[in-house]
Parts: sequence; structure tokens; C-alpha cells
Amino acid sequence: MRTRMFRILPIVIVTTLAVSCGDMKCTSSLRERKTDDQIVKELKDKIARELKKDESSRQHQRLLDWYEQLGDRYLMMGVWEQAIVNLEKVIAQGRQSANLHYSLGLAYANRGRDLNRPEDFDRAESQYRRSLDYGMVRNEAGFALAVLLYYQKNKKDDGLRLMEEFASKNKKHYRSRFGLARMYYDSGRPDQSLATYEELYGDLEKLPDSNVKNEYIEACKNNMQRLQGELARPGSNK
Repeated sequence: MRTRMFRILPIVIVTTLAVSCGDMKCTSSLRERKTDDQIVKELKDKIARELKKDESSRQHQRLLDWYEQLGDRYLMMGVWEQAIVNLEKVIAQGRQSANLHYSLGLAYANRGRDLNRPEDFDRAESQYRRSLDYGMVRNEAGFALAVLLYYQKNKKDDGLRLMEEFASKNKKHYRSRFGLARMYYDSGRPDQSLATYEELYGDLEKLPDSNVKNEYIEACKNNMQRLQGELARPGSNK
């Protein structure tokens, strides 16, 4: 039996805007003064006031901004149904963007996981692909779609190829490189998994010191040691 490994697992569907720090450049929102419920109420109040206006005087782009912000807030809160309702409303009224389709894909993927609904995984895949129409560089949809294909839709080859492509185009998205190493391992290619960790470890060491860097370094080091031990055993798949 293979050793259980990988302290940082990329296999969860949740990659929400609140914790999406793949390139280690996002800042903490722990000091945010308003609660989620307060922000939701404020956005709903703004929408309600705007909807009371005559159609001719209504600020439609402002309304779409608020619906999108409300959908993103519900996404961060884990309220998938309401996230979907609000984000779908924005798209139905003509707005398109990489982030919008990515966020909607996340909501569908998480609802599919929670409710065991394969059709939601199909919807998530569609939204991720629409997001990728805008490009893959610095677009979390590539990472999310690779995870979805490999772990949820059992399209192993497609998921692995996409993770390889995404990681190669987004070298500073370290979670994708952890994800690639994990996929190599799960695919019975521990030698490629180890090589991916070794390259990642070298890049991580060059980063300024931080808690996130230290966590990634530690996880990378542990996985390298376990793989080296596994590959050294007689009969291993080298």
C-alpha cells in the first residue's frame, strides 16, 4: 500500500475567492470590518432601491455590479445556490468575463459535490471552459478545471494534461505544481512526481520568508522524502 502523503492537497473543489492565493500575492481579509451578513444586506438594499426606479432611470451596469458582488460574497460564504442565482442573473443580462465564469463554475462544482449532482459538474466544466476562452495565464479556471476533470469526472488524462499546461504557464501558481505532482503520483508515476517536487522546492526556497512559504516548503520536503524512500524500495516503479 502506498504511503499517505501530500499535506497540501489540491483535490478539493473549493477554490473560492477568499482563499485563492496560488501565487502567494493575495492579501489577508481577516481585518475586514463588516461581516458577510452586513455586506449581503447592504448589497440587497442597493439592488432593491435601484429596482424601484423607473426603467429609464435605472443604472443597469451598477445593478450588474451589485449582483456580481452579491454572487461572489455568497460564494465566499459557501451559499452555493444563491451564488449561482446571482451570477447567472449577471450573465443572462449580457456581462461576460473570465472571473465571472470562473466564479459560477466554482459555485456549480461545490454544489455538485455537496449534493452529489453530476449535472452540476457538467455545468462547472462549461463555465470553466468559457472562462479559459479569455486565456489561461493567471486564470484560476485552468487549475479548477484540471482538478474537476481528474478527480470528479474521472477524465484522468485530460485533467493531467491540463494541469501540466496550466502549471507550465503559471510557474508562480504553486498549488498547481503541488497538484501536478499529486496527479503524477496518483497516475503511478512517482519518478515524475518527485522531479516536480524537486523543481518546486528549488523555486520555493528563492521566495521571501512567509508563513505560507514555510508551510509549502515543509510539505514539499516531506513529500520528497517519502517519495525518495518509496522509490528506493525493491520493486518500486522507477
